[in-house]
Amino acid sequence: MTDPAPVSIVVGTQSVLITGVAAGPNTPEDNAQTVSFTVSLFSDPTAHVITDLSIDSGTNTISYTPTNVGQAVITVESNDGQFPNSTTT
Repeated sequence: MTDPAPVSIVVGTQSVLITGVAAGPNTPEDNAQTVSFTVSLFSDPTAHVITDLSIDSGTNTISYTPTNVGQAVITVESNDGQFPNSTTT
C-alpha cells in the first residue's frame, strides 16, 4: 500500500491505493482469479476518529474520512478464494 498524506481532519475524504497484490502462487489458474478486499476499523468507538471507511475492490482503493484527533487501526484482508488470506494492518 502507498502511504497517504498525513491525516488532517480538515481535508475531508482521503484515499489509499493498494498495490502489489495478486492471486498466488502465480500459476495460470491463480492468475485468472479475482482478488477481493475487506477492511476493518479498530478504534475507540466513542472517539469517532474515522468515518465512512470503505474499499473499492475494482480500483483497490481504501477511502475514509478523518473526523477527530486520535488513533485508529485499519486492517485490510485480501481474498483470492484460497487459504490463507493475506492481512495487513
